[in-house]
Amino acid sequence: MENVNLNKDIREKDLRNTNYHTCYKCDCESLNLHEIAQDEACFRKVFCKVQDLAKYDIKICIDPAILLKNKSNYCVLMPFEVIDWVSYIMSLCNGTFELKFGIIQAKQRISEKYTDYPCYDLIVNLEGPNSVHKFVLTALRYLYEYPMNVMLKDVFRLKNMEQFENESLLNLFNLIQQSCFGYRGMNWSTHSFSGYSKFVTDEYITKSMSEHDIMNDVFPRTDCFDKIKFFKEQHLFEYWESEESFNSLRLPTYIENYKTLDEERNKNKN
Repeated sequence: MENVNLNKDIREKDLRNTNYHTCYKCDCESLNLHEIAQDEACFRKVFCKVQDLAKYDIKICIDPAILLKNKSNYCVLMPFEVIDWVSYIMSLCNGTFELKFGIIQAKQRISEKYTDYPCYDLIVNLEGPNSVHKFVLTALRYLYEYPMNVMLKDVFRLKNMEQFENESLLNLFNLIQQSCFGYRGMNWSTHSFSGYSKFVTDEYITKSMSEHDIMNDVFPRTDCFDKIKFFKEQHLFEYWESEESFNSLRLPTYIENYKTLDEERNKNKN
């Protein structure tokens, strides 16, 4: 790995300006589809095509030096947290996976030379309609792409706390995403940028992801979005340095929003 000072080099790097960097292979025999993508923004090449049974090989960088090359592909999670997240997502769709170590390549803009970085080699087998493939691939993309990768770190911070230990990982992720100003309703969680998603069961998600081709419709919209509090995205950067921002700002915001969404859930049960 390159010698990278996280407290200085990356803290001074505006991660919002890094380029999306998704590297994967996809094999879908029923469609005779064999796609290789080295430097894509997302999984768009297979989003509208793949269904039935498909195999994906996704590269997830574990060297922060890649961020200094303007590539937004870095997993901040511990290995057991990666396994917990992927295992959970796979349990929603009866998919299988294997996690190995490998190499990811990043091309330089000027020289166009490739640099090798160590990575997780995530091999996933999925079967189901196209909507399931889209949902799962989006969830896996969050392992390495800013700011969702940092949000996932907060998911596991909360999961280790007694108050949140029985909450599902996706409910915690949506709680965190909706608490971060600027990322409300991003990619999958709500109907619009003015809405927030309710807490739902895993069984609901499994059924809903198979029925909704548009990911923003998978989660139902909450009626209490006007009560949601939020912090600014800049406070996510504090992950790189210390726990101070989490304990003093993000955690109190999460707790307050959790109470709001949990009260709504309990009210709907009655």
